[in-house]
Amino acid sequence: MSFDDVERIVLKVSGYVARIVDLLIAVVVGALLVLVTSQFIDRNYVTLWYDSPEEYVKIGLVWLCFLGFVRASATGETIRITFAQDMLSPGMQRIIAILLDVLLLVVVAFLAWKSWIMIQTARMQIILGTDLTLDVPVFGMLAGFGLLVPLVFWRLVRALAGRPHMPDAHPVIED
Repeated sequence: MSFDDVERIVLKVSGYVARIVDLLIAVVVGALLVLVTSQFIDRNYVTLWYDSPEEYVKIGLVWLCFLGFVRASATGETIRITFAQDMLSPGMQRIIAILLDVLLLVVVAFLAWKSWIMIQTARMQIILGTDLTLDVPVFGMLAGFGLLVPLVFWRLVRALAGRPHMPDAHPVIED
């Protein structure tokens, strides 16, 4: 099996995962819209909530933040400040990209480990005004990390294999 065959499989699987992430983002945005609208109605017209809807909104925003970051990373839409990097040779730019991906993997691994420790404690702490515990938003962060690791790992494999940088528009996602 050649590198191109493996890449084709990886792109196909990542395309399906991207569609699922898109669906999750749409569901979370829709739920946030319903929550905020119902909160407006609750505060001004009719009592709808006995819980605290703003706490549910905060949880949704945490999930949206990490899912959105993964989606942006998959399509190359992340913001990078490259004022010095543009002056470097292509070989040096490739080395910097590899080092940044390795650094990102190290940071994500550390944060995932700390998130898992936090989940152990957060399971026993309820979010006031809701029926949820504090591990629910942390699981959103962990889900984002879990989706980000294979993406960055594959980008690193491509760079180490001497392949060109992934295109800005993911070929499978745009189908």
